[in-house]
Amino acid sequence: MWDSLLQYLVMLHSILSLFNEISGVVTELQNSFACAARVFALIDEEEILPDKDVNNVIKDVEGNVEVSHVYFSHDKSKKLIEDLNLDVKAGQRIAIVGPYRKWKVNYYKSF
Repeated sequence: MWDSLLQYLVMLHSILSLFNEISGVVTELQNSFACAARVFALIDEEEILPDKDVNNVIKDVEGNVEVSHVYFSHDKSKKLIEDLNLDVKAGQRIAIVGPYRKWKVNYYKSF
């Protein structure tokens, strides 16, 4: 009697293991279909061409660069730059750095 029960349990375990493997394959297949759909959607996207004016290059520029009353923030509740005024002379370099080095350092060169 115990032999029959043991054989039954071993056979049941084998069948359930097979279903578990099939379930894993089906999951991977569904993931593959989702990835393929995203790739095909990307391929079908229309190409975004840059504006024609963006590629214009200004040549032989000399002089100063002046900006007045510049404000900047990522959201309206927290102002990062407030009423910035700069007058950069030709050939001069400047860096804008925030407190505690949290801001990105940007170098500007006026020609």
